[in-house]
Amino acid sequence: MFRFLKYIRGWEWAFLVLIVGLNIGQVFLDLALPEYMGNIVELITLSQPIMDVVLEGLEMLGIALASIVCLLISDYIASVLAARFTRRMRGNVFDKVQSMSQSTLNKFTTASLITRSTNDIMQVGNALSMGFKTAIYAPFRLYLH
Repeated sequence: MFRFLKYIRGWEWAFLVLIVGLNIGQVFLDLALPEYMGNIVELITLSQPIMDVVLEGLEMLGIALASIVCLLISDYIASVLAARFTRRMRGNVFDKVQSMSQSTLNKFTTASLITRSTNDIMQVGNALSMGFKTAIYAPFRLYLH
């Protein structure tokens, strides 16, 4: 994945930083949820008023919704970045194929060239999209847990 980072344009780095920030925020929010659950269990076992339990539950719901918002925004940005990257990559493959000599071009089948310019590049895009998310989220989750 790191080999592909040299193809990312200047303004796209800002979005990668935003993805990192959203993922860190999501990790902190996700790790706060068990504490809220423990507080709810403690309030119930101590026979506290039901409103205290409801308020703690609403805070927990707010934390979960904020985590979901961070997830959705970071996944959307990662998908857009991967789509832009694959569009540039398809253009590079097309230019490369167009610059080949006829004898070199005869060594490839049409189906092979189509597969390389569609399926293979799409797999790279999917790996980048998931990599933007997983390569950031997993280490922070393990470190902070």
